[in-house]
Amino acid sequence: MITPMVQFSLIQTPDKLMEAVELWEKEPEIAFDLECENNLHHYGTYITLLQVSTRTQNWIIDVLAFKTIDPLIHVLENKNVLKVLHDVSFDLRILHHQFQCRPKNLFDTQLAAMLLGKEKVGLGALLEEYFQVQKERKYQRVDWTKRPLSLGMLEYAAGDTAHLLPLKDAFEREFRQKQRERWMREEREHQEMQEFRYEEQQYLDLPGAKRCPPGERARLHVLFDERQRLAMKADKPVFFIMSNKLLLEFAKNPPRDWRLVHGVHPLVRREAQVIQQKVDDAGREEYISEEKKRLTPEEFVWTEDLAALRKSISLAAGIPGHLVMNNDQIWQFVETKSLDGFRPWQREIVLQYDLVRKIVGRKTSS
Repeated sequence: MITPMVQFSLIQTPDKLMEAVELWEKEPEIAFDLECENNLHHYGTYITLLQVSTRTQNWIIDVLAFKTIDPLIHVLENKNVLKVLHDVSFDLRILHHQFQCRPKNLFDTQLAAMLLGKEKVGLGALLEEYFQVQKERKYQRVDWTKRPLSLGMLEYAAGDTAHLLPLKDAFEREFRQKQRERWMREEREHQEMQEFRYEEQQYLDLPGAKRCPPGERARLHVLFDERQRLAMKADKPVFFIMSNKLLLEFAKNPPRDWRLVHGVHPLVRREAQVIQQKVDDAGREEYISEEKKRLTPEEFVWTEDLAALRKSISLAAGIPGHLVMNNDQIWQFVETKSLDGFRPWQREIVLQYDLVRKIVGRKTSS
């Protein structure tokens, strides 16, 4: 069955936002989610809608209708109000990037699902499992900057938060049954300390860019920046201007005449003279990679053995391996011989194994 119609209030004025904020600040918990433009239909990444639900009501805030949403930011940063959301990683990055907002007191239903050993942790799969409702897939890649938004789009957006509080309740019951309440509490505390920063792609992030010869790398840098400039000018995603494949190809073998290139946005040909001049003046760019600490042969074997142990624990506990210990934790543990980078529940699990106790013992004996 398809998700039933969700009742909601659309907020597009400061007065209506303030009225809602006064209600939210009195609630012990709210659910929230957001919709974004993420270089899919237009240039840039920014929030277009922000959805909020309590136990009885749902709201959609049209972020594009406001110069500031400071009252809402205040609620998100209020540590006395629990905020329930699904998959914090991108949402917290874009909130900080756009509004310098760092939400406090969070419960991530995706993290909870992973700690409970759910095979499918996407919101759609969880809503179907617990509430027998299905999300409309046709709205997953729509242009959320369009106004007015259709009723179907608004109902889809409101549906993302309407069931989050009951889903959180169900997960809390399962945590008690599995005796994993402490796991979730410690993960939430760890999550709160993380700095979620949105990082724009840089030219050195392109495949093979760091291995390019200096002249080619300099041209790649110029072309990358020109693509950004033209994308902003056209209000189009960067891949509409020029694909990464062409960018790397043109950096290696620049066209003789940019007015004749194919497979690019017309703006590239229109600004051929500017691009040609910048590519000609590119010069050379050296790249010096950061040197990582070299592991001893024994330490390298430890990293492999710990990865195998992680897989074994993951299968036994029914949770993803990165929650048992991620690659950074393995590397830090092997380097320092200390489990300081582990949460208490993780330490409790891994210290049951001889390999981990052996590595810890090396620090004690040295």
